[in-house]
Amino acid sequence: MTRKYNAFLKGCALFLVTVLLVFSFCACSQGENSAAVEKVTLNKTTATLHAGDTLQLKATASPTDAPQDFTWKSSSASYASVDADGLVTVKNSTPDTQTVTITATSKSNSSKTASCKITVKVKTTVSKIGMVTSGPGEDASTSAILSWHSPSKDSILEYTTANDTGFASSTKIDVEGSESTADWSDVAKHYRFRYVLTGLTPNTDYIYKIKDKEGKLADSAIAKFRTAGTDKTFSFLWLSDLHVPKGSTTDMNKIKDLVNYANAKEGINVDFCLFTGDMVNKGQVYKHWNYWSDSGVMNEMEYAFLPGNHDYYPHNSKDRYSNAYFLDVAAHPYNNEINGKSVTKSDYWFLWNDVLFVNIDSMAPEATKVSESVAKQKAWFEEVMKLNEGKYTYLVVSQHYAYILNKEETWGEYESWYPLFDKYKVDFALGSDSHEYARSKSLVNNQPKDGGTIYLSSAMTQGSLSVISPKSDLDSRCAFYGGGVSGGCYFTVTSEKMVMHLIGYNGNEYDSVEVSPKSR
Repeated sequence: MTRKYNAFLKGCALFLVTVLLVFSFCACSQGENSAAVEKVTLNKTTATLHAGDTLQLKATASPTDAPQDFTWKSSSASYASVDADGLVTVKNSTPDTQTVTITATSKSNSSKTASCKITVKVKTTVSKIGMVTSGPGEDASTSAILSWHSPSKDSILEYTTANDTGFASSTKIDVEGSESTADWSDVAKHYRFRYVLTGLTPNTDYIYKIKDKEGKLADSAIAKFRTAGTDKTFSFLWLSDLHVPKGSTTDMNKIKDLVNYANAKEGINVDFCLFTGDMVNKGQVYKHWNYWSDSGVMNEMEYAFLPGNHDYYPHNSKDRYSNAYFLDVAAHPYNNEINGKSVTKSDYWFLWNDVLFVNIDSMAPEATKVSESVAKQKAWFEEVMKLNEGKYTYLVVSQHYAYILNKEETWGEYESWYPLFDKYKVDFALGSDSHEYARSKSLVNNQPKDGGTIYLSSAMTQGSLSVISPKSDLDSRCAFYGGGVSGGCYFTVTSEKMVMHLIGYNGNEYDSVEVSPKSR
C-alpha cells in the first residue's frame, strides 16, 4: 500500500510540474510577444448620424504588439448602440439633437480608453410641397405619371396645354396623399402623392402646378411635360451616375448643359430623360434627392428613373438596403404584374411612340429587403413582350449594372439575359455603374453578327470631361471604349433608324451608332 501511495504522490508531483512548465511557457510567450497597452485610438472621434444609420468604429492599441482586444460601451444605448465589434447603430430619431459617447476600453488595461462623440440628429419635417416629378405613363402618348410630396394630406393638381399659359381652361383635380412608407434618415413624416393622368392628347406640351388646400403653390410653380406622338419621330437623353451629394448643385447644372448640347446638335427639343441609376449618393438621405427638385431640372421634361446601388444605400453604409426611397420619389407606371408574373414596383415598362422601353431593377435580386430574383424578372420580361407584340418597332432594355464590358458581366447577369434579348431582338441594352463609356458590336449568341443587340455602358454624368482614348482590343465583342469620358448620350428616333450619340461636356460628339427596324 505504501508503494502504491508513493507512486500516487510521484504521479501528482509529475502532473504539477507539467502544469507549472506549461504555465511558465505560456507566460513567457505572452511576455515575449505582448507589450503593455500605452494608448488606445479610434478611426473616428466625431460623427453625425440619423436614425437607421450605422458606423463601423475600429479601435487600435499601441504599441502595435500590444493586445488588440477591447470592450465597447455606449453612453445612451437607447439612441445609439454599439456591438462587440464596434458597429454603432442609431436607433431613434430624437426630438432634440443628442450626443452619445461610444467608448472602447482595452481589455488588458482598463485605464486605456478612446471615445467617439456621436451627434444624433433630429429629423426635420417636410414643410412645403416639393419633389415634383413627371414621368411617362404606360402609353406615353395618352398618359403621364405625376408625383410630389407635401406636409398636408390634400393637394390640388391643375394642368392644361402649354399654350394656355394663364390656366384659363385648366383641369383641377383634388388629390389625396398617403403617408410615406420610406424611413428617411433626415426627414420625418410627409405625404406622398402619385397621380396617373390619362386621356391626354398625343404629341402635346402640357403645363401643370400643385397647390395645397390653402392655395400655396409648390416652389416649382409651373412644370411641364410632353406626350409621345404618332409620327415616330422623337429624341431622348440617356444619363447615369450623378451621385448628387449633400451640398452639390454643380452636377445638376451638367444635366442642363447636356440637354442644351443635344438640342443644338440636332435642332430638336429633347422629349424626356432616361436616367439609369445613381441619381443620388445616398438613397436614404432626403436632401440628396431634393437637389433634383430644387435645381428645376425636373420642371422641364419627364424623367424615367431607374434605381442604382447608391439609390438603395442607406446613409453611412454600402448595403443594398431598400428601393423604398426610390419609389417615394420616382414617377413611373406600376405595371410590374402581368398574368401572374410579378416583380418589384421598381421594374416597369412604357411605350413612347413605337419604342418599347423595359426598365429592369438590377439591384432587386441582391437587395437585403427586396425579395426578387433574375428568374422572376425574366418571366415578367417575357410577359411584357407578349403583351406588346406588334406595338413597337424598336426595343430598348435598361438596367443600372452594365451587361458586358468593363468587368461587370456577372453583376449585369449578361449570361442570363442575352438569350432572351436574342429571342426578342433587343436593339439596345443599356447599362451603367462602371463610369466608363463602352459600346459592343452588334451581337447575336454572344458573337458579333449584324442585326443583333448593341450593348452600351454609359458615360458618367458626374465629374469633368476626361480625354477619350478609343480602344477596340479589350474584347472581340467591343466596338468602342471611351476611357472614362464624362458626359451623356442622346438618341434620335425616326421610322427609318434609331441613332445613339455620345456627347461630352464640351459639346463634342465622340461616338455614334444606329440601328434599322428589325423584322419581328
